[in-house]
Amino acid sequence: MCTLTLCRVVLFLATDCSGEHQLLCKNGRCITREYQCDGDDDCGDATDEIECHKVECPVGEVQCDNFLCIEATWVCDGDDDCRDGWDERNCTGACSANQYRCADGSRCIDARWKCDGDDDCLDSTCDPVNDWKCANGRCIDASWRCDADNDCGDASDETGCPTIHPSLCSDMLTIRDCALMNETSHPICMDAVEGHKYCRKFCGMCLVDPNVTHP
Repeated sequence: MCTLTLCRVVLFLATDCSGEHQLLCKNGRCITREYQCDGDDDCGDATDEIECHKVECPVGEVQCDNFLCIEATWVCDGDDDCRDGWDERNCTGACSANQYRCADGSRCIDARWKCDGDDDCLDSTCDPVNDWKCANGRCIDASWRCDADNDCGDASDETGCPTIHPSLCSDMLTIRDCALMNETSHPICMDAVEGHKYCRKFCGMCLVDPNVTHP
């Protein structure tokens, strides 16, 4: 058990914002840079959503009305990637040259996703042994169910999950966050205490025996 002050110091050391993929908020909080201008107040003080109209989208991406940058191939693919419906407005029935139309004709997907092993069209049958079917029809690895990550995209894989003891494997950060935290000058998985506290699954520190707890 650590004091509030000590916990803040430990968290700061684990997230010093020295990595190229990190952003330091005005309130001192550190977030992954890809959360900047995504329409959500990830900083808690809206630092990451200030002057987003000045942000230029990378090559191959377009900017929504709310200034969020998305892949150009996501426009008119049937998903509200902009979160305000901009990318699905005024869409025609034809797919672009770099897209592939799903067999049921319901959506266009990035042509690079064809035959990549993922059910991007959401029209395949899940493997009854190794897969779990999401509410939106997507198939995910059965082991991803109730792992605290929204693998389905609609969070259906994280609904109805049992409450687990704090000593068991439940990360405070997502897998993506943990991956980026290992690109800093102080990789979080190099510190057993911090790695276990914030990124257990990513650092391979999960407990196998549910009856065993940490002191």
